[in-house]
Amino acid sequence: MNQSYEKLFDQMDYPQPATDLLDKIILRIKREERKKIKQQLIIFSLSSMASLVGLILTFLLVRIKIIESGFNQFFSLLFSDLHIVLMYWQNYAFTLLETLPINSLLLFLGSLLILVISARIILQDLKKLRAPLSILTH
Repeated sequence: MNQSYEKLFDQMDYPQPATDLLDKIILRIKREERKKIKQQLIIFSLSSMASLVGLILTFLLVRIKIIESGFNQFFSLLFSDLHIVLMYWQNYAFTLLETLPINSLLLFLGSLLILVISARIILQDLKKLRAPLSILTH
């Protein structure tokens, strides 16, 4: 009985897929990839614009905090009274660290990091979008 099934399936004509089916499938996949890349490009463009605004605002905040804390006055001693700074370099270093606005600097550096990462991803996406549709690969 098993052989009769084999003979039956051997004699059947199977439907053949269209000759260009593989090309159509690959083209559809690449179009979906391009659509995803465009969406990602929009998201990271907005992210980079927001981080640029944040970068400007945090820079202004750092500048204000440096002036308020007197860091710039202590730092200027390095140029005006170097011999005194060298004599008391440990106390001078601790004074600079105490007056440094760490929180504001961390916000500034965080905004800068987000801007750099967003710009890198945007450039990668633009490079992928410029590739012809027929040879788009990861």
